[in-house]
Amino acid sequence: LNWLDMRRALLIADGRPDIDPSSIDINEAQRLIELYPAIVSRHFMRRFDAFMKYIKNNNEVLGGKVKDYWWRIEFQNRGSPHVHMVVWIENAPLFETEDGIKLIDKVISCYLPSEQEDAELNDLVKRNQIHRHKNTCYKNDTGSCRFGYPRDPSEQTRIISTTSDEFVRNCGKICVLKRRSEDKFVNNYCPMILALWDGNMDIQPCGTNEAIAHYVAKYISKSEPTNVDSGIAQAIGNIQQEADSPIRQQLFKA
Repeated sequence: LNWLDMRRALLIADGRPDIDPSSIDINEAQRLIELYPAIVSRHFMRRFDAFMKYIKNNNEVLGGKVKDYWWRIEFQNRGSPHVHMVVWIENAPLFETEDGIKLIDKVISCYLPSEQEDAELNDLVKRNQIHRHKNTCYKNDTGSCRFGYPRDPSEQTRIISTTSDEFVRNCGKICVLKRRSEDKFVNNYCPMILALWDGNMDIQPCGTNEAIAHYVAKYISKSEPTNVDSGIAQAIGNIQQEADSPIRQQLFKA
């Protein structure tokens, strides 16, 4: 929703090319996303392809050379896409070691800098990485946020045993990040990726092969919401009605 180039493409598809994309609010942007899912998907994949090219050619982003990766695109109920991805880093140290902790602290943060420290990062974190409770946080009727917010402060980054009760309380994450009390609602992020992507992320280390296999299998087998299927069917129907039109017009019609 923060991407002005995507907003501009949606406004063109909606027949309003002269509107300033920064002038429309979140609700209007969401409405356009629901109206033109094909535009969103095409734009998202172009950005994602550029993102993958960047991290595969810049060893600083994730603290080493990207050796392998797996990803899956998933759509939220209103049609907004997001990526679930696992990345393997070549010659990465074990996270339980001192070098492993240093790598985590280098790549992953939950720190909200002040405007005086870093005004740009402060704006990016506030816009993308602050958790705000919604109804979905409590859909399991547990009485507490299923995403584990607010997070407890910690003086240093440490690894949790997967057999401990703390692992369960930490929502199945193996890592507790160094965190101040004022950062209790900040979601994990990579500063370099946040500056590039300008969108919400939840980045975390995976400690075991079993954890990686579970994560991958979980999202391979997860089905999309039924309303996404109906939205795709509607888009295909719109394209078929414009069969004699130029491809560009068919895409906007979808």
